[in-house]
Amino acid sequence: MMSLMQRRREMMERELYPIGTDILTYFFGEESNRSKVGRMRHYVNISTGEIKVHAGQIAFEHYIPVKSSYRFRKENPNSGRSGVQFACYDINKEYIYGWNSGGSWGDINLPKLPSDTAYIRLSYYFGNKGTRIIRIA
Repeated sequence: MMSLMQRRREMMERELYPIGTDILTYFFGEESNRSKVGRMRHYVNISTGEIKVHAGQIAFEHYIPVKSSYRFRKENPNSGRSGVQFACYDINKEYIYGWNSGGSWGDINLPKLPSDTAYIRLSYYFGNKGTRIIRIA
């Protein structure tokens, strides 16, 4: 029997996420449950794409399938301040590029993905107040 992640991954290989999908909730559940699926006290290193130790952050080690044409928007609906670290990988899951959204208070559009991006991984500061939403814009 396939896991929920496997089913979603297979579906993603055939279809696009609808515009407006929050990929954090889609893959990892509601904010209150994310500590059960994420790796606490770790982050995605934006220079290497590796998962590293860092107090106060939560990293999602799963490779999230994406299309390079996607644009993402970070939203903090509860006015929580939280930076999100993204790392991009090619079809072979080799690191390509990474960036940090910065600890902005408001909503921001994230940079365009490199053209050979097939997967992303991400992390954010878990202790900061506010719900994190990474929406396909």
